[in-house]
Amino acid sequence: KEGKETVLPPPPKDTPPNHLPRRQDFFGRKNDMKRVLGALDPKERTWGVVIDGIGGIGKTALAVEAAHRAKDEGLFKSFLFITAKDRHLSVTGIIDKTPTALSLDDFLNQTARQMGEVGIAKMESSQKAEALHQALQKASTLLVYDNLETLPAEDQEALAEFLRYLPEGSKAMLTSRRRGGEGALWLRLDKLSWDAACAIIENKAKQDENLRKKLDKTGENLWKELYKESNGSPLALNHILGLMRLRRTLSVKGALELLRGG
Repeated sequence: KEGKETVLPPPPKDTPPNHLPRRQDFFGRKNDMKRVLGALDPKERTWGVVIDGIGGIGKTALAVEAAHRAKDEGLFKSFLFITAKDRHLSVTGIIDKTPTALSLDDFLNQTARQMGEVGIAKMESSQKAEALHQALQKASTLLVYDNLETLPAEDQEALAEFLRYLPEGSKAMLTSRRRGGEGALWLRLDKLSWDAACAIIENKAKQDENLRKKLDKTGENLWKELYKESNGSPLALNHILGLMRLRRTLSVKGALELLRGG
């Protein structure tokens, strides 16, 4: 049912939780990634990172890839991912989805369950934050909280207060369309660079022969037009390339007309 919480089973005993989404191809954002990983370093005196930007600019993709790189570097033992995202853009259109969390209480409950601390989720709301802080002292943990702009303003403020007092060794990474995050690195994402967009186009072409033929028939100038008309949004660029793959008769020029028409 809409809005119903997903109840997760506790992780296997003595196994550090890892609830990160599956890793995807990632291009560009070298400077942004360097800043994020620098802020996640345990030696840095921040509670984490807030990644801000317009919809479709790649906030979640950056956060997920940064979390995987932090895992590769051994910066944390446990990795949690909780999202308030309620829509997903596919090649067939916008798909409504039930978010993992809709409120502050949902975020705290899901955090507890992903950690295997099921009892905390059953506590009174006023007790959960302190109990979670105590539980987080057991192992260094990276919390990834996604799409926070959908939460009520008072819940966002309360969640920020919770994160300000994370125990040493644990950090958080938030994505939102709103600026905020006192005590954390604030990173505003701008449009994707042309080099990164070109790498996305080439990667997609390698995965589909029909798409590759369409793109090979055009020059780089039309590739740059795709980039320009997508406004440097990786979501828009990936979406239009997906439509070109799905619709066998949709040419690059036809794709440009779709982008220009909104």
